[in-house]
Amino acid sequence: MDIRAIAVKATQLSELMEDREKIETEDIIKYYPDGITIIGADPITLTNEKGEESSFWVYIFREDDNKFAFSGFVLNKIFDNVLEQCDGDLDEMNKELEKGDLRVKLSTGKTKSKQQITNVKVL
Repeated sequence: MDIRAIAVKATQLSELMEDREKIETEDIIKYYPDGITIIGADPITLTNEKGEESSFWVYIFREDDNKFAFSGFVLNKIFDNVLEQCDGDLDEMNKELEKGDLRVKLSTGKTKSKQQITNVKVL
């Protein structure tokens, strides 16, 4: 039994995060101005101190296999819809993503109330 491996796995929210470094959305925008190719995604749920849950996705992209990122509202919606089209089968969804057909370009924007948001353009 590899207790260390069991402990490490228990502390990770997603296997996609294993041996990868988190990259901020702002850095994706800065370093990949032509967009990224999403090749894997995994839903995660966090609970805050008040017991409130928030769900979003962790994703990886072809342009840098050493990084992972957390999705925002629009990417959440994309991943939710893709998963639905795969009949809720996450393995099937990731097989589809591995094909490299989901290219997106992220950029910053503002709402009418001047709140900063991340725009997602599907390429």
